[in-house]
Amino acid sequence: MSPAGTQSSHSCPRLEVPLPLRLRDLPTPPEVSEEVKRHCHRLGLRRRRYRQDVEDELKLQYYFGGRYVGYLPTDQGPVIVAAGKLGSEEFGRQLDGVASERRRDVILNVPSPWNDTISQILTPNL
Repeated sequence: MSPAGTQSSHSCPRLEVPLPLRLRDLPTPPEVSEEVKRHCHRLGLRRRRYRQDVEDELKLQYYFGGRYVGYLPTDQGPVIVAAGKLGSEEFGRQLDGVASERRRDVILNVPSPWNDTISQILTPNL
């Protein structure tokens, strides 16, 4: 059994890594780190937990922006269980890999593309 009650080993199309995947296991690119610092400084977020939440959201944008992502929330951050086009066979197979007792916990999201003009987390007053 894989992390968070999943049992799949499908690949994320852009990353070529097996799913499920802990988002925090992916490297944090320097541009993401810089944006986390800027954003947290601007909002006065000093606690590690808040900074980690911002980093998680920006990594979702960086690696998965513009496409559907299914993830399970855990104490160790999001665990990506599906990524790609909603309704596709591959996305369905990835979701099928989630243990039935955890399936209702999967959160579907479409993160904003990285460096898009509008970002759910970086654009004020959305």
